[in-house]
Amino acid sequence: MKKTPGKYVIILSSILLFVAPLVAQGLQQNLLQEIKQGSQSTGVRGSRISLEEELRSDIKKKQQEITKLTEYVPLEGAVDENEYIVGPGDLFAISITGGVEEQYMLPVGADGFLVLPYTSGVKITGMKLADARAEIIASLSRVFREKNLTVSLVGARVFIAHITGHVAAPGGYAFTAADRIYSAIEMVGGRLPTADLSRVHVFRGDDTLYFDLTRYVSHGDIEQNPYLRDGDIVFIPGYEPGAPWVFISGGAYSDGIVQIEPGEDITHLIEKIGADREKTDLGNIALIRNGEEYSVNLLAPDEPVRLARGDSIYIPVFPDSVYVGGRVMRGGSQPYSPGTDYMAYIAMAGGIAKEGSIRRVSIIRSGKKMSPKKAGVIQRGDVIMVGTSTFYVMTECIKGFGEIASLATAIYVIGFRDQ
Repeated sequence: MKKTPGKYVIILSSILLFVAPLVAQGLQQNLLQEIKQGSQSTGVRGSRISLEEELRSDIKKKQQEITKLTEYVPLEGAVDENEYIVGPGDLFAISITGGVEEQYMLPVGADGFLVLPYTSGVKITGMKLADARAEIIASLSRVFREKNLTVSLVGARVFIAHITGHVAAPGGYAFTAADRIYSAIEMVGGRLPTADLSRVHVFRGDDTLYFDLTRYVSHGDIEQNPYLRDGDIVFIPGYEPGAPWVFISGGAYSDGIVQIEPGEDITHLIEKIGADREKTDLGNIALIRNGEEYSVNLLAPDEPVRLARGDSIYIPVFPDSVYVGGRVMRGGSQPYSPGTDYMAYIAMAGGIAKEGSIRRVSIIRSGKKMSPKKAGVIQRGDVIMVGTSTFYVMTECIKGFGEIASLATAIYVIGFRDQ
């Protein structure tokens, strides 16, 4: 008769019923203690820090670094004296050489005046740097006979400007007078995918200015990316409801929604957003419309491809390498080097194997196979294939025929012996 484990089960269950509440209570106390410590260290939000808070923390550190770097940093030559507007807090270095040798470091006061030695102050706030420098030299010339007067801007002031709208972390931040609008947007976390950089609003005093940052990004139009000024409010709008728009990803300067003009074609759009033509595969663009995908080749277009509201466009990017394969010693990707010919890339791959031939090299670009002469300069993403030499093929065929002949002879001999 076998012993039943019933009594042992009852004893074990009783122990678990007694111990489990104690263990649960201990775990709960530890959890409460951790939450309490987390709450003390992070405030009422507990131990969880949102992505926005982390972003703002990083931005604050950047602003502190900017404030430190702008103290006594020579900026003459780094800013355009015909664009830079002088304001309170700017620091000037004045050097007088000749019969009198004197050096001064003078800040622009909160009232906009720069107090000069041995003469009255000059109000230079709101002046362009070139005009302010001329005004300072003219005032000093009334007191000093020395002609060697040098005036340099050595420290750009720090002020508050507001970046609002479709950006990652809108708000007021500290900038220098050497910062431009586009860099300010990047410093506050960048734009959101819904932002429209072609219609940036800048509220400056009683004026409202409009700038097209896409022109700056795509064509380097610096006039569309002006310097920030004290108290500027920069508003980054989103696309207008009801207006035609497309979504771009891939080789564009930044993925997101872009507002388009009625009847605009895809070529004009890519030029507008500033896609890098050298790095993008313009011969294999994907256009998704109403759930169907189309391939667009802008290198040999049959006719302009007109865009429609809601289109999604993917612009593939060439890898920053060249693939070498086929009959080479070590096939694989090789780092792209502008101006390097196909022979150099083959050499990087260890050279041509004994089975290969330099006469059998082909270049594959955007899915199209061509000869090295027709391909010209090797581009990013090209594939270099080394084919098998004719001599090697013939040799292998002869070997094959020889093996077949040997096999046939052996079969014949074996069959002859069996007779």
